[in-house]
Amino acid sequence: MSVPEHAWAARAAARVDAVAAPLCRWLTAVAAACLAVMAVLTVLDVLGRYLLNRPLPGTLEISEFAMALLVFFGLGLTGLAGGQVVVDILSERFPPRLRASADAINALLGVTLWALIAWRGGAQAWHLRLRGEVSTHLGLPAYPFLYAVAFGCAVMALALVGRLFAALARATTR
Repeated sequence: MSVPEHAWAARAAARVDAVAAPLCRWLTAVAAACLAVMAVLTVLDVLGRYLLNRPLPGTLEISEFAMALLVFFGLGLTGLAGGQVVVDILSERFPPRLRASADAINALLGVTLWALIAWRGGAQAWHLRLRGEVSTHLGLPAYPFLYAVAFGCAVMALALVGRLFAALARATTR
């Protein structure tokens, strides 16, 4: 009995998803915590500003760093779930194998884009670390947050690798 041609792609997709799914869930939990921190800081800052005439120092900087984590740590779960915006006016009319091939090409382009952003983000973080860049008011080092952004982009690329293999499995099914 022979193994179907697409079986390797389906197995690869399952393996990638087995690694990516828990990682994406963990990063999403961190992103949710960042959102909660931002909300609490904003409320405390507003209360301090209007009730005590003393705003909470560094709220804007912490919120900016938390926002970077919130956005980029949420990417992986979006990629894993296929939650990206898709304009399928034309592709919905394609036969299933052609649609799967188009999905594979789209996933490959996404993997390339997010891997490139992760690579350049990591390189930029390295340079910020070497230069000793810190935030203006609190003096927090900026590079750990940029490394985190690069990591979030790498996880998005990993999630899209799983979608690429799944699309290849659909495209090679008879």
